Amino acid sequence: MGYQLKDCAPKIYIFRSGVVTMLEETKQNVIHLFNLLVYLCSKHLLTSDTSILIYTMKYSKTLLIVAAALLFCSFDLPKGWFIAGSKPQLYHMGIDPNGGRDGKHAATIQGKKKARGFGTLMQNCWPTKYLGKRVRMSGYLKSVDVKHWAGFWLRVDQASGPALSFDNMKTGEDRSVKGSTDWKKYDIVLDVPLRATNLAYGALLVGKGQIWFDDITFEVVNDSVPTTVYNNGKMPAEEPVNLDFEN
Repeated sequence: MGYQLKDCAPKIYIFRSGVVTMLEETKQNVIHLFNLLVYLCSKHLLTSDTSILIYTMKYSKTLLIVAAALLFCSFDLPKGWFIAGSKPQLYHMGIDPNGGRDGKHAATIQGKKKARGFGTLMQNCWPTKYLGKRVRMSGYLKSVDVKHWAGFWLRVDQASGPALSFDNMKTGEDRSVKGSTDWKKYDIVLDVPLRATNLAYGALLVGKGQIWFDDITFEVVNDSVPTTVYNNGKMPAEEPVNLDFEN
């Protein structure tokens, strides 16, 4: 069973099996078909894992259209961000031009057919303006068919040794995103000790599904805002405390 796209390809049916049958084969319909592939890729209904078979009665042959899908389904990498993770090659990552909350740009991560491990789109920055302070990272995220989990993450690094603090919305209290969810704001709050040398952050996806994320912000908060996970790095006290060892 298939469905007909009347607006852009009036004589083309697309079937769930991945077979496209052209009911009327003309040069114009070939152009319609090409535009159709571009449109489906732009809506992420096709990926580089998808093979489309075009069955033509007139020419009595089957064409395998893979190059077009591969060309148009890749995402552009956003400026200042880079791809990482345990299996980044199993994920599509980049910009969705119309995927944001306001219909503008958003970043996206999409698991491929055999996605495993995790893929992340991330940044690093100097922690200078946040040293000795408590920082809240906030951002909006939505998901479609996330099989395992996804979320934002933030890590505070030091020059050597383990991270001073880390939260990926899975450690500690599980706040990770699963299944299909609409746009929602999520927070991560961590202390940035004076010996911190780097902030690493981003969003990650584990397994199949797709996420979009947008409008990430950083702000300094006071101690009344609790951290979201345990911190390995100890923040300095504002003044000497417990000098008589009675507390």
